[in-house]
Amino acid sequence: GKLDLAIKALASAQKLEPRGRARAFYCRASNEYGMARASCSEHDDYKAFFSIQVRRYLATVPGGRFADEVEMETVLAVIADAWIRLAKTTDLEAEDCSGKLSLFRAVRIQFPGFGGEPRAGKILTGEFGLSAAAGPAGRCPCGSGLPYQRCCGRIPIPGEHARG
Repeated sequence: GKLDLAIKALASAQKLEPRGRARAFYCRASNEYGMARASCSEHDDYKAFFSIQVRRYLATVPGGRFADEVEMETVLAVIADAWIRLAKTTDLEAEDCSGKLSLFRAVRIQFPGFGGEPRAGKILTGEFGLSAAAGPAGRCPCGSGLPYQRCCGRIPIPGEHARG
């Protein structure tokens, strides 16, 4: 149940020792987004979309956490609904990884407000993208030898702090 954390640890290890059996396992166990591989590519796409949207939402709320289960379930339902609409209107199979990430980041979800305080009831803005140092298909500048999107540019799992 901790596969995402294992992938994170392997990604860190690749920066120290970018070859051998650990690297081969990392490449087999991770998808093009740098996350744990799911049972099919559609699930990989959903996990990437979900992670981007949850991080975007949590960046707008005090403390960067859900206040309660009701808020969390509501936000997750809104994200799932947005995914269904996106999947119906877009041919994701025709896109490569970079194109999909651009689509996922372009989606702006109108999240509801919670309680008496304005926690999120606005359209979120912000750039969650690749650094200017490396393109999505290029090698990571950290020296691991991995593609940028599988190393420092991978999509963090929800709850994981962004690297600085």
